[in-house]
Amino acid sequence: MASTRKGGPRGPRKGAVKRGRSPARKPQQAVRPPAERRPFDDYRIGKVIAHGMAGPVRTARFLPTGIEVTVEKIPARLRSHPAFAAQLAQSGEIASTLRAPQLVAVYDVVKDGDDLMVVGELAEGRTLAEDRSAEPTLPAETALRVVDDVLAGLEVAHAAGLAHGAVGRETVLASPDGPFRLGGLGLAGALCVAEGRECSPAADLAATARLGLSLLGMEAGEKRAQGVSRRTARLLQAAAAVSAPGTMSSAAGMRAALIAAQGRAPSPDRDREGRRRVFRFSGRLSLAARGAQVALDKLSARQCARSLLRRTRLVRFRGRRRAGHQP
Repeated sequence: MASTRKGGPRGPRKGAVKRGRSPARKPQQAVRPPAERRPFDDYRIGKVIAHGMAGPVRTARFLPTGIEVTVEKIPARLRSHPAFAAQLAQSGEIASTLRAPQLVAVYDVVKDGDDLMVVGELAEGRTLAEDRSAEPTLPAETALRVVDDVLAGLEVAHAAGLAHGAVGRETVLASPDGPFRLGGLGLAGALCVAEGRECSPAADLAATARLGLSLLGMEAGEKRAQGVSRRTARLLQAAAAVSAPGTMSSAAGMRAALIAAQGRAPSPDRDREGRRRVFRFSGRLSLAARGAQVALDKLSARQCARSLLRRTRLVRFRGRRRAGHQP
């Protein structure tokens, strides 16, 4: 017969059996379904490095590849704007396919529920508006190089059917080494549409010309900057007023026209040397003129003497004839 004695605090003694009771079973935990992965989970977002066109720009790491990128989250006031959302989706898709040395790359426009952010290249340098060490005006060579690089970037974007919409100091990045780069593709066009401004290739060219005049210190009608040809100044002013000739109706045409016009203008050193040559030539010319004047004076003196001698001889001859003498 089995023992019915109760065991100690650690349970029944060896050989003891509990009557009418089965060992307690642990309750089974419900199996949770795997959490759904959200698009934003692919990014490890870091610190704020700048203030973008729509909001703070942060560094981030794209976890599947480990590449460093920038992300700019779109605020709710813009996400709720129907024209902005539609334009950003369209422009962002085109911008993500464009690559050029003069453009800051756009990788993707990510939507996660109601949230929206633009993923772009982590480029070195600061914009012309952020760089406080830069002067309001730049040397002519540097300012015209900014215009040329911006036009080169616009040439690629316009060829793909994408207008920028906000060319200015805030969107031009000064790289430490390399060309100036145009940023804000896609997002700038969406903001342009949301604010009701004109967003077209012609407006981009006019904004680029105004940027060039501003960098040269000529936007308010000031005198032409040193190192800028008259034709270059006229072309920029015409393009800024959207009255440029037909050859400047595209980014490529405007770029070629400015290069050709500026090629006629001598650099400051060449201009200084040219003035020296003119002064040397004018000095030589003045010396030659003085010598010629002396020669003319001598010649005129000889001619006067000869003329006087002839007249004297003629008077004597006529006097002899009247006196009845033969010559």
